[in-house]
Amino acid sequence: MTPQVRRWSFTSAIAGAAQSATMWTVPRPGCLDPLPPCDGGRLKQRTNVYLAHPHQYVDIDDQDSGDARGDVAFLCPDLTSGEKESNGYDTVSEWEVEMDPRWGQYRQCNGYPGLCIGLERLFVGRQIPFGDPDLPLSGQCSPHAARGSWFSHPASGRCPSATSSANCSWRPVRRVKSISIDCLRKLGFVAACRNDLAEHGALRFKEWIYNRSLPIFEAAFA
Repeated sequence: MTPQVRRWSFTSAIAGAAQSATMWTVPRPGCLDPLPPCDGGRLKQRTNVYLAHPHQYVDIDDQDSGDARGDVAFLCPDLTSGEKESNGYDTVSEWEVEMDPRWGQYRQCNGYPGLCIGLERLFVGRQIPFGDPDLPLSGQCSPHAARGSWFSHPASGRCPSATSSANCSWRPVRRVKSISIDCLRKLGFVAACRNDLAEHGALRFKEWIYNRSLPIFEAAFA
């Protein structure tokens, strides 16, 4: 997604000293201090991930992706709320990516090229879509196949070649396929998203709800 301007207005504002710092306690791990990666072994795994992007920008350095479920969980609320135009993407691409399963902390990346918020600079970040306070570190190291995963790909952690292993954690193998958002719309994907959200939208941050949308998305990339 691209950065957007936000305007705020405040009422009943009171000038004076800031409130007690105890009201704004920021946890050091993950916010001020980097988190260690998961204990997932050193053997890189090939995984297919999906990324929404402008058609003219196909690099995944400093971009966020998802597995099929993770990307559907992102696309459905985004497209049904009309965010495609403001976020600047018109295409979804499937990539085969080789990744070190010692997941790092997920970084939120916006824009093309990406600007990322987070401390991880080496390992691929991972979390459950939209995060979950009931899972340690929002699912960085937890199994959550049913709800999907989001990944962040730090440019500084990209391997320059297939034989590189030191000081890198991932590399793009190939771009498998790209589909326009308009094509997905014509296939009924957005309509299915709207139906899934209408029926189960209140649960979308806690459960998997996109049982109509996912088959259309997967068939489009088959």
